[in-house]
Amino acid sequence: MHPEKQPSVLQTIIAQKRLEIGEWQTEYPFTYWLEKATVNTETPHAFEIALRAENPQGGVHLICELKPKSPSLGVLQSAPNVPAIIADYTQVASAISVLTDATFFGGSFDLLEQVKGLTSLPVLCKDFIIDPYQVLVAVACKADAVLLIMKALDDITYVTLFETIRSYGLTPVVEVQNEAELKRALLVHPSVILINNRDLDTLELHPETVAQLAPLIPKECVIIAASGMGNRADIERYLPHASACLVGSQLMKASPEQRLATLKALKGEGAAAPC
Repeated sequence: MHPEKQPSVLQTIIAQKRLEIGEWQTEYPFTYWLEKATVNTETPHAFEIALRAENPQGGVHLICELKPKSPSLGVLQSAPNVPAIIADYTQVASAISVLTDATFFGGSFDLLEQVKGLTSLPVLCKDFIIDPYQVLVAVACKADAVLLIMKALDDITYVTLFETIRSYGLTPVVEVQNEAELKRALLVHPSVILINNRDLDTLELHPETVAQLAPLIPKECVIIAASGMGNRADIERYLPHASACLVGSQLMKASPEQRLATLKALKGEGAAAPC
């Protein structure tokens, strides 16, 4: 007999996510969030607009992430000082990403809503979105963009979620990790594509992924490079291919005293800070 194949990291996360959504709906039904979710008419697609701004300092738009822990690195900050972190991020970043997954990343939608109250920068809801219910929660918590991970979605669900996000004036940020996922993603002409160097099945890093996929993306798309950026040299490696870089773990590991210096070094300002 062959040993039973163990589920991948992503499969484990998605299985847990389905359980959580079922539990949430028991307490807060779909209609509860539907009443709270309103179309963003004041700053529609603010996330995309911020990343299209010309001539960012250092030649790159930084998306700084609030991520208390991760499956690959464990606990990054057990009790993050959110106001202090966001104050530093706001000085340097073009946008902020907030993990809203609780089980694996230590985030929450409450955290997303807290961050929205602390900054004028656009905020990305970063989660494993598999159901329109989650989109409504993100809208109600005032997110400006929502991540869609192609590896976690079939085509029908992807299109449904993509259209739902856009209908509320938010930006769908579509994540791809290989050419097959990119081809599927392009079926609905996304305007913002995130290329993840980390394989979500194995958590392995493949730094060449951005360079491989970026030439296949239409010129009019905003390209975000994500995962494995620990210093300015890493950022510059991706600048020929992406106009924005998402940085999370390195910032969350930095001490409060070094965080702003680390941010500025990533942006290309002043002397390099220890990362």
